Amino acid sequence: MSTIRRNSLANVAGRLITAGLWIVATPFVLRQLGAERFGIWSLFFAFNGYLASFDLGIGNTLLRFIAAQRPSDDRGALLRTISRGLRGAVGLGLVWALAIELSRGWIATLFHVPPAMTPEALDALRVFGIGVLLLFPTQALTASLQGFERIDLANICTSIGIICHVSGIFVALSTGAGLRGVALAGVIGQCVTMALAILMIQAQLRRVSPGNGAGAHWREMLGFSAALQMVWILIMLQIQSPRTVLGILGNLTLVADYELAFRVAATITSIPILIRDPVIPVVSRIWHHGGREEVAALFTSTSRWVFFYSALVLGVLWLTASDVARLWLGPGHERIAELMRWWVLAYAASLAYAPGVAIARGMGTIRFEIMSYAAALATNLGLAILWIPKLGTSGAVMAVAVSYAVGFVVFVLPFHRFVSPVALTTWLGRDLLPRAAAGVAAVAATIGALTWVPGIRTLDPGLTHAIVACAIFGVVFLLAFSLTGDVQRLVRGALKPRPSLGPLSGEIPSS
Repeated sequence: MSTIRRNSLANVAGRLITAGLWIVATPFVLRQLGAERFGIWSLFFAFNGYLASFDLGIGNTLLRFIAAQRPSDDRGALLRTISRGLRGAVGLGLVWALAIELSRGWIATLFHVPPAMTPEALDALRVFGIGVLLLFPTQALTASLQGFERIDLANICTSIGIICHVSGIFVALSTGAGLRGVALAGVIGQCVTMALAILMIQAQLRRVSPGNGAGAHWREMLGFSAALQMVWILIMLQIQSPRTVLGILGNLTLVADYELAFRVAATITSIPILIRDPVIPVVSRIWHHGGREEVAALFTSTSRWVFFYSALVLGVLWLTASDVARLWLGPGHERIAELMRWWVLAYAASLAYAPGVAIARGMGTIRFEIMSYAAALATNLGLAILWIPKLGTSGAVMAVAVSYAVGFVVFVLPFHRFVSPVALTTWLGRDLLPRAAAGVAAVAATIGALTWVPGIRTLDPGLTHAIVACAIFGVVFLLAFSLTGDVQRLVRGALKPRPSLGPLSGEIPSS
């Protein structure tokens, strides 16, 4: 099995494992903690998510520079790069842990923690601060493993840590430890992940020849990490700003509708991104040693692969949006299905340039991504302010869809003109447009069958309709993508595994 294929499968498996664990744990935690304490515990997760995004780009910087340095086979240089990144991560963790310690009382007041729960919440926040201190170096270590192109090992570390975290929660709540116990369980999970990552990094370093290289320079690492931090901020604002505008110009019901549709769409469309991301360290390794032609071939394979799976998951979501809304929320939520379909269009525009983003990050070229998200955010805010008073939540998601289309143009044109190893016309005509047309044709044909075939057109939204829609779409999808050659590549990759990017490649080596 190729490196990239193994890492892509590990990404998807890791996401499924962790999502499954939290799905199982959440009802138990809710029963044991009660609604108010559960709300406080949920805030811990929200804080963790926000803080993880404000890591100054250290993790992804380590990923890129370690991947670029690996071909030099110099253990000393790699150790110095890892050490510099870890020092930055520990320093950042100390800053955030101190901030949480000093603001514990303010946080409890801001979120209206009942006086009877305040001592417990303050103690839990102190323990949570320790977990934040460990969060950043843990992220740096797992990112270092990804730089060695061992995303599978990074997922193992994270998954085992979460298993310990969830197990600790069950033990803590069973013994009546409350919020303090669940916070401590998080610290234990971080410690397990960190310890495993250290052991696995040591094993990777032992495979590298001893050396005394200088490692990546501080200035290079800081410049790249600052650019990545700007990207994460823009991405967060791109997703969060419609919620804010809805809350200001609309009401909380509109915000809730936005959130419900977004959660479904974001979960499903994360699959192509999980499959794409293992390309980044490979590009870093190849590009920094003169492999322009190899990167061009990798860009082609990545585009075909991402577009194939994007068309599949977006098509399924478009066709089953009403079924998902009915099964998940019950009758009377047709508006959520409409919003899901708008999200399909938004993510279609976003995923259209996702392969280029991965190639650009691997090459160390972040400026086009920053320009893209800045243009998308400005468009998003302007259209949301204009459309939300007239169209409500639909206007908010429509604004996101148009803004991603603007981001596509702003990224693709300069990227292909100045740095891309593949010409824009070649990429559009050979990789993007044929697969976009195949995906649209498959959805349209399936809608026609669902609308006109007797016995099917009378089905109400629900499980039976979803199964029938997916079955028809699956057949039509395979027929449509056989015209692009992707189905044939998929079959060849399954029957005769080779060192390639994945089931749609077969052209290039991945390691």
